Amino acid sequence: MKTVSCVPFFSGPIEGSGTDFAVLIVVKVALELFSEVGWVGKADLVVELDSKVVLIWILVPAQRPWKWWPQLVEIDLSLRKIEKVRLELISRASNCLADGLAKDGLSRNSFFKAWW
Repeated sequence: MKTVSCVPFFSGPIEGSGTDFAVLIVVKVALELFSEVGWVGKADLVVELDSKVVLIWILVPAQRPWKWWPQLVEIDLSLRKIEKVRLELISRASNCLADGLAKDGLSRNSFFKAWW
């Protein structure tokens, strides 16, 4: 498999409760976008997230909150479909672009998606 040189960007309003839920939805959208653009089976995917809690929810089903179970099941299905996914925990400070897109999403009325 090759490394993806195209990078998806997205930003938009996320209704929910708290930062961890927002990170969870961002992971879900990243997996969906990877599939939408046709990269499944053609490239590996690296998802960088800045929430250790969300990473644990994804990797350890017994730690998942029930109220977000449907979103986590969708993430599970996407991970099985894509297969070659690496989840990496990074600090928010080391990913200024993601932080900027998240802040921009607070003022959006609809979702914005782009890639190159």
